[in-house]
Amino acid sequence: PRPARPDAAANEKTEARNQTIAELASALREGVPDDPHARDDEQRARMLLAELLSYHRREDAATWWDYYRLAALDDDDGTDDREAIAGLELESTRSAKTSTILRLRFPPQELTLKVGDGVHVQNPRGAKEAARDFGKVVAIDRAAGWVELYAGPSKWSVGAAPPSMVFRHNFFKWEAKAVALQELARTLLGRAPVGDTARSWDAARSLLLRASPRLHDAAALRIEGEDALSQACRCVLQLDRSLLPVQGPPGTGKTHTGAEMILRACAEGLRVGVTAGSHAAIRNLLAIVIELGAPRGASPRLAHRTDDPTPEHGVTLLGDSKAAGVAWNARAYEVLGGTPFFWARSDLADSVDVLFVDEAGQLSLADTLAVCGAAKSVVLLGDPQQLQQPCKASHPGGAEVSALRHLLGDAQTIADDRGIFLGTTWRLPPRICALTSRLFYDDKLTGLPALEQRALLGATRFAGHGIWRVAVAHEGCSVRAPTEVEAIAAIVDELLGHGVQWRDADGVVAPLQARDILVVAPYNAQVDDLAERLRPLGVTKVGTVDRFQGQQAPVVIWSMTSSTADDAPRGLAFLYDGFRLNVATSRAKVACIVVGSPSVFDVDCRTAEDVRLVNRWCALAEYAREPGSEPG
Repeated sequence: PRPARPDAAANEKTEARNQTIAELASALREGVPDDPHARDDEQRARMLLAELLSYHRREDAATWWDYYRLAALDDDDGTDDREAIAGLELESTRSAKTSTILRLRFPPQELTLKVGDGVHVQNPRGAKEAARDFGKVVAIDRAAGWVELYAGPSKWSVGAAPPSMVFRHNFFKWEAKAVALQELARTLLGRAPVGDTARSWDAARSLLLRASPRLHDAAALRIEGEDALSQACRCVLQLDRSLLPVQGPPGTGKTHTGAEMILRACAEGLRVGVTAGSHAAIRNLLAIVIELGAPRGASPRLAHRTDDPTPEHGVTLLGDSKAAGVAWNARAYEVLGGTPFFWARSDLADSVDVLFVDEAGQLSLADTLAVCGAAKSVVLLGDPQQLQQPCKASHPGGAEVSALRHLLGDAQTIADDRGIFLGTTWRLPPRICALTSRLFYDDKLTGLPALEQRALLGATRFAGHGIWRVAVAHEGCSVRAPTEVEAIAAIVDELLGHGVQWRDADGVVAPLQARDILVVAPYNAQVDDLAERLRPLGVTKVGTVDRFQGQQAPVVIWSMTSSTADDAPRGLAFLYDGFRLNVATSRAKVACIVVGSPSVFDVDCRTAEDVRLVNRWCALAEYAREPGSEPG
């Protein structure tokens, strides 16, 4: 049985919340046919919302299940768990005001902890609580085997025993988002609250119903001959309490388009909110707004509700949510960024004319609906064909998907009458764009003609542009493939040590340098080995796909790592994930080089889903060129 949470012993608040959710879900399901095919759009929306009401509760339960599992690990088990770091030994300490930063060394192990993660340590057996908060990760080098932990004065003091193991535990308050979804349910049921904090939820209705954008005066969503940027900037001003999806494939300028839309909205006196699943994404979009607006003399007052004190040029940082809400409602700013935890607050009801949801292909449908109550209209920026938001729990009935995936369903691209598709890439040269477009975007993605100019030049087997496949024989490799590490080192040496140059779309030729190469692998263990091997060659951009979404480089090298599908520790669904394939190959401005065992493409598919997963990789293998060969 699950141990009781230290602070959640069936208290009245928890019971009342669960009862409220159950009653609302039951009311939403009332009168809806059991047969899904017999339901109309409104009934499908009600059934989906009934499942979404428990989304955050399910995620929270999964988080705590994981917490107690990790709190019960011994050091040996901790070494094998990617959520923990075991075998820690104190190397040094240094003061940080009243706190301490501990540098600890650890033996080789597969782990996923990253800077910013909170960590907990186990308490002695018999203690009231299984574990306690220790601090957070402020620096880590997996390849070198050290981590730095920030611990406050109440967590650790010099002279105390250092931890031998820590595990990740990031707990976020989710109640405001859950309450927002409950209010949305009441609105759909005709039980909407009244008063200053009542929300209209028009955009949320549109999202649930997958409705087409509604524009003032019945304006057309699409005008013949209008480019996508002009269309987006026109439509954002005409939104009539509605929702506008903007799908941006790799290199199509999604963030640029969003920033232009924000500037246009501000110029017309509209108040703009910005949200995303991470502060980094919010920070990036606000920075582009400033970058584009400054040369034109457009300087809207921007603020960012964040706990991170790192200065952001031209942006006021607001550290307190309540104070930020007061300032926003007092019209102190024209643009305000904040995560869904902030925008789900009831005191921000309908306070935004247009809310921009960045990376909406990664933000859960539940979180997106929760923030819709803050805005009259909502713009979704993103691409559901790239990486998805990971869920800890299992969710039924379509509740597990992102907002954009919900809108697209099984389709690869947004329909012309449902949103805007940015169909021209500024990054991918023709032989990469063609495959990307065919596999992921219904053959709708095209590149600028000038991208044909991009090429590697000189004494290399990878001259020109496109996708290459380098076969490296090995057996029994799972999360590490030493032969691939050496093969990639040889490729890097070939590209950097023999005067190879690269030509950009404008015809400018420059020497290929270490900073122009990005290396990707599916597993952290392989990433660590590659980073250590390539560091002497000057290549430092080495990581998993997740790290590099949104980035680009002239050359991308992808290490498949596992010898066969059976050697892949997380199964076909991870190694052959199509979204990861899309992100990895589409980082390349000139050349993508896939390095792997020939056997990794020889897969015994047992289900239709296996076939779907592997088909894209087989298409890649057939499309890719052998080193030194002429393009087909």
